[in-house]
Formats: sequence, C-alpha cells, structure tokens
Amino acid sequence: MKVVAPREEKAERGGRGEAHGQWPRAQLADVVEFLDYRRRPVNEAERRRRIADKREEELFPYYGANGQVGWIDEYIFDEPLILLAEDGGNFGSRSKPVAYAASGKYWVNNHAHCLRPKPGLSFDFLRHALSIRPDIGELVSGPRAES
Repeated sequence: MKVVAPREEKAERGGRGEAHGQWPRAQLADVVEFLDYRRRPVNEAERRRRIADKREEELFPYYGANGQVGWIDEYIFDEPLILLAEDGGNFGSRSKPVAYAASGKYWVNNHAHCLRPKPGLSFDFLRHALSIRPDIGELVSGPRAES
C-alpha cells in the first residue's frame, strides 16, 4: 500500500511517484512499524468471564476493526498507535473511520492492524491520510490469529 507522507524538505516538482509536487510516495511498510504480531483475539464470552467481579479501574479498552468493542482485564499496548481496520471495517462509510488513534493502556484483537509511525512521520497526518482513502478496503488485508 502506498501513502503520501509530508517531509521537512520540499521535493522537486515533476518527479515520478510524487504527489502535489512536494511529497514523495512511500509503501506503508516503509513509514510504519507493523505490530500485528502482538495483537491477540479474545472472544466475548472469555472477556466477560475475565472481567466479572473486576472494578472499573481494573479494566482496559479492548479494540477491534471499528474502535473499542469492550473491556478486558489486561493490556498489551501502552503507547499511542494507529489502528487500521482489517476485516469487518467500516469500509465505504463516509462518516465512520477505518483508521483511528489508540493511546494509554489497551488491548487490540486480530481485526485491526497496529501501526507505529516511524520517526519523522506525523502521527495525525498518517491517521488522517489512511482514514480518507476511498480504496483502503481493497488494500487492507493480512493474516488473522485464530480466536
């Protein structure tokens, strides 16, 4: 997948792969670190069992393709990441995002890609750029962990 990423220096106009004459195109894998290997699915019944009798302050957000889908008693991430819907995302929707920010302590299931922008790339720009691509549903794919 290609994204256009702003850089500090202005690129020369007319070069192949440049958008708007100033930003170079890049493969997504060149500008982010994929942390999908850390995500783990937990089915709803198991989550309910795990949070039974827990206080609210002992729970952490549990994210899926379209944002937070529940709570869980542990976390696997404690950093800001961009979560990009995989399967089951709101692809084609003009009002619901397919890329969103997660921060604090949280858990991500196997229906969202976990992206850490590489140094020098704006977190908010990348999240926004991924959210507005009309073809993102055709470009997003990947193996899922078994639940």
